[in-house]
Amino acid sequence: MSAKLVLQGIAVAAFMAMLHSGYSAREYLMYSKSIGRQDLSLPIEIVLECLVSLAIMTVALVISVGKLKPISYEAEMKRYSIDG
Repeated sequence: MSAKLVLQGIAVAAFMAMLHSGYSAREYLMYSKSIGRQDLSLPIEIVLECLVSLAIMTVALVISVGKLKPISYEAEMKRYSIDG
């Protein structure tokens, strides 16, 4: 199995964790409102799950992209000839 495929799998798992943290936040806020709590701040576990999954997903996607192509004007002009 290639490293790129593994990193993309990690990114998908991190995205699923981020979706889970969003769902958990929604459920927590709905529950807090239903019992009449005035303090609607999220628990640290939900916040950390979101931030850690965002960091893991970002790193996995950046590493899996690979080497970037040059975008300088000279590099683009090397692809074309003067004759058209």
